[in-house]
Amino acid sequence: MKKLDPKIELEKKKARIRAIGQMERGAVWCRVIAGLLDGLIILSITATMNLLLLGDRSQLGHLSFKQFLVVYLMKLAFVVLYNGLFISMKGASPGKIIMHLQIVDLSTGQFPDFVRANLREFSKIISAVCLLYGFVMMAIRPDRRALHDLMLDTVVIKVS
Repeated sequence: MKKLDPKIELEKKKARIRAIGQMERGAVWCRVIAGLLDGLIILSITATMNLLLLGDRSQLGHLSFKQFLVVYLMKLAFVVLYNGLFISMKGASPGKIIMHLQIVDLSTGQFPDFVRANLREFSKIISAVCLLYGFVMMAIRPDRRALHDLMLDTVVIKVS
C-alpha cells in the first residue's frame, strides 16, 4: 500500500480551497428566495401531513400530548430527510436547485454529508437567535458566508 506524503496532501487541500475561493458565490437575494421556496415546500408538505394524520382535529388544543409528540416527530423526521438527503446527494435543497445554488464543503469541495447537511440546517437556529445577525453576515461579508456556513466550513456557490 502506498503511503501518502502529508506535504503533498496539504498542498492538494490548499489547491482545492483556492479553486473553491475562485467560484462565484450565491447572491444574498438568491439565497433568501431559495430559503423561502424551501419553506413553502416544507410548509405545504407538513400541512398535508397534519390533514392526513389529524383530520379535523388539527388545532393543538384538541390533541393529547402523545398525539402532538408523534405528529411533531414525524414532521421533524421529514425536515431532517428533506435537508439531509437533498443536500448530501445533490448539494442543494429544492429551493437552491431552482435558484442554481449549491452548498460545498470549503476544505474538500464536496457536498456535505447527511449529518453535516443537517447540522448546517439546524445551526441556522443560532444564526436566527442572535437577532438574525448570522444571516446578515452573508450580506456584509465579502465571501458571502453566513454564521452557519462559518460554523460548518461550507460555502454556497452559484452553478450554471
